[in-house]
Amino acid sequence: MPSSTTGVARAASACLLAPGRSSAEPPEGNSFLQSRSFPKSRRLRKRRDYQAARKDGFAARAGEVVVVVAPSANDTARLGLIASRRTGNAVARNLLKRRARAWFRQRTEIGAFDVVVIFRAGAVELAYDELVAKLENALRRATKRLIAGRRTSALS
Repeated sequence: MPSSTTGVARAASACLLAPGRSSAEPPEGNSFLQSRSFPKSRRLRKRRDYQAARKDGFAARAGEVVVVVAPSANDTARLGLIASRRTGNAVARNLLKRRARAWFRQRTEIGAFDVVVIFRAGAVELAYDELVAKLENALRRATKRLIAGRRTSALS
């Protein structure tokens, strides 16, 4: 009796085979996976990175979302996400983080800043459009504060 997983494996390999391809290797470039990946170079990963962002950055709150913006030590924008258990269960926290990563990927003009998003209780109930609007609002205000803070320190 043939197993059902064999049929699934054949169907999956058939989907990968494009006309003119002789093997089941993924296509060159693999743009599908690249567009959805979030490389380590774009993430805040260490506790000291979060602490530095909090110490050197400026925060703005928009309802259930707090955004902290700080100058980055790297030349790329990096994202850090904080969702405590008060935000919701693991499924809810992961949903919020996936949505924030999707929003951050679309933001190409952020520049060399570290952005930390802190989710508060009630953020799970927000629709994606509402969440993006609050993230945009908080990011705009925090960036404005950061630039104003730089100007005043540069003038001193």
